[in-house]
Amino acid sequence: MLLGSLLVRQTLPGPEPEPGTREFADWYGAVGSGGGYSPADCEARRRVAVVVPYRDRERHLSLLLHHLHPFLQRQQAEYQVSVQCMPDFGVC
Repeated sequence: MLLGSLLVRQTLPGPEPEPGTREFADWYGAVGSGGGYSPADCEARRRVAVVVPYRDRERHLSLLLHHLHPFLQRQQAEYQVSVQCMPDFGVC
């Protein structure tokens, strides 16, 4: 069940907030340093693993994570996001 609306934009409203700042906590909530989240106020009914293949598109990755974390948190799912580099392209 999706709780509340979520504004989706094609571009980020500004620079990506740095981890550990208030802006980061306001947007991403309680996302752990490894990309994991578990709702604090309930027992999650679902556990989700998201694997993201990455190849030299940092702006696309930032935009995806900017929307993915709030979306999954609104579903009250326990989740882990793993970004996997594709080394064939030389950038990790």
